[in-house]
Amino acid sequence: MELHVEVEFLHGVFRGDPDGSASTGNLTHCEWPPAPTRLFSAFVAADGTGHRCAVTNGDELKWLEGLSAPTIRACAQVVSNPSQPRFVVEGSGKHVEGAVMEYVGKKAVEVRPIPKAAMRERKALYTYDVSGVGSDVVRRNIAALRHRAARIGYLGTSDSPVHVRILDKVPDDAPRLAYAPAPDGESGDLHLCTPTAGTLAALDNAYNHWRKYGPNVSRQHFSLLSRKAAYRHSGDKGDSPTQVGCVAAWLRVDPPVSGRRMRLLTHRFKQAVLSIHDKTLHLGEPDPLLHGHVSADRGYDLARYLPLLDVQGRHSNGRIHGLALWLPPGAPDALRAQAAASALAIQRLSHGGAFDVRVSSNMSPSDRPWAAHPSRWEKASRLWATATPAVHELRGEVDLSAVAEWCAHAGYPAPVHFMRSKSPFISGGLWLEPVEVHGDDRTGHHYSHFIIQFDKPIFGPVAIGKGRQKGFGLCVPMDDG
Repeated sequence: MELHVEVEFLHGVFRGDPDGSASTGNLTHCEWPPAPTRLFSAFVAADGTGHRCAVTNGDELKWLEGLSAPTIRACAQVVSNPSQPRFVVEGSGKHVEGAVMEYVGKKAVEVRPIPKAAMRERKALYTYDVSGVGSDVVRRNIAALRHRAARIGYLGTSDSPVHVRILDKVPDDAPRLAYAPAPDGESGDLHLCTPTAGTLAALDNAYNHWRKYGPNVSRQHFSLLSRKAAYRHSGDKGDSPTQVGCVAAWLRVDPPVSGRRMRLLTHRFKQAVLSIHDKTLHLGEPDPLLHGHVSADRGYDLARYLPLLDVQGRHSNGRIHGLALWLPPGAPDALRAQAAASALAIQRLSHGGAFDVRVSSNMSPSDRPWAAHPSRWEKASRLWATATPAVHELRGEVDLSAVAEWCAHAGYPAPVHFMRSKSPFISGGLWLEPVEVHGDDRTGHHYSHFIIQFDKPIFGPVAIGKGRQKGFGLCVPMDDG
C-alpha cells in the first residue's frame, strides 16, 4: 500500500536553498528535487502543531514523520538560473555613512537570492510505503493530510506557488525519472534532507526560537533539520529509459478516420497548424522545424505530425482516433508554446470526400479512447513494432546497420535486433497501397513493417524512417517477452 503526494509547480519554477548557503553567494544551483523535509515542513506550516492546529489534531504529522524516506518522481530536464546579487534599501533610525542619495538616512545592503530552477514537467510525486500499517490508521491520517495539503500555498519560497494533492495511485502524467533512497551503507548521487523521529519537535523548537530571537535563527542551529539521506536516480542503474523530444499537443478526432487516409489526414493537420500559427494567432512565419524547410546544418529531425491509431488490441481496426504534434529535442520553450497553441486551436479537419472530422483537445485525462491516450504511445519499452509502415531511407538491402542509421537520424540509439515484413506484425497495423503512402509519386522508396529491439528502454512516441514527419514508421511499445 502506498501514499502518493503530488506537488504541481504552478509557475513551472522552484526556488529552494538546499543547505543555507545562498547568503554566501556561493550557491549556483537550486535544490532539486525538493527534499522530503521541505514537503514535510510545508505540511506542518499548513495547519501548525499542538494548540495552533485549526482543522487537524497533528497526529498525522507524527505518523508521516515516522514513515521511511519516500521515492520521488521528478522532472529530469531542469534548468537552474543562478540569481544575481542585488542591493535593497535598509531602514535606519539615524544618519549613516554612505547613505543612498534618494533615501535620507538609509543605506543599501547586498542581498543574494536563492537560485531558481525551471522544469519542463511541472509536477513531482512523493511515494511513501505505508504497508504494514492498519487501514483505519492510514485512512484517518490521509484524510487529515488532505486538509493540510489544501492549505499549502508554496514550496521553498513564496514565489514558488504549488498545488498539493494526496492521491491513491500514480497519475498518468507523473514524471518518469525516479529518485529512490539508496540502501543503508551505500552512497548515492545526491543527498536530500529527510524527516526522521524528532523532526517535528525540532521544527517546533526552531519556531519558538525564531519568535524569540528573530531572523538570526536558522536551521543550521538544529542539526536534525539538516539530516540527509542518500538518493539514487534511475540512471545510476544504467537502464534509465531514453527520452527523445516531446509532444506539444494531443488531439482527438471525431469520428475516427480510416487508417488508409493517414497521409491525407496528417498533411491537413500540418497545413492547419501552419495556417493558424500565421493567420489566426498572428504569430508570424512558423519556425522551420514546423514547416520542414530547413538547411542541412539543422539536422534530420523536424516536427512530426502523428496519427494515433487503434492497434494491437484483440479487435483493433487501425482507425485513427487522435493526432499528436511532436517536437524534437532542443526546441525552444517559446516554439513549444506557439506550436501547442496552434494545434489546440484546430476545430475541424476535412479533405474533399475523404474525411470531415471535429478536432478537440485531448490534453485532459478524461473522456479519451485508449488509442489516443498519451500513455499508449509514451510508455517506455525496449521492443517496438510499427503501426504504420516505415519508408526506407535508402534503396537497396535493409540490414541491421541500415536500421541503426535510420534510428540515429531519428535520435534513438542503435538497435540490437530487428525483424522486417511487408505485412504488419500487430493487429490493426496498416497495410497500405503505394498510392496511399507516396501519393502520385511513383518513384517513392520501398516501405515495410518492423519490430525493433533496443538494448535499453526508449520512451515514446517512437517513429523511424523517411516519412516519420508525416506519421509513417510510427511504433507502439510491446512487452519485452
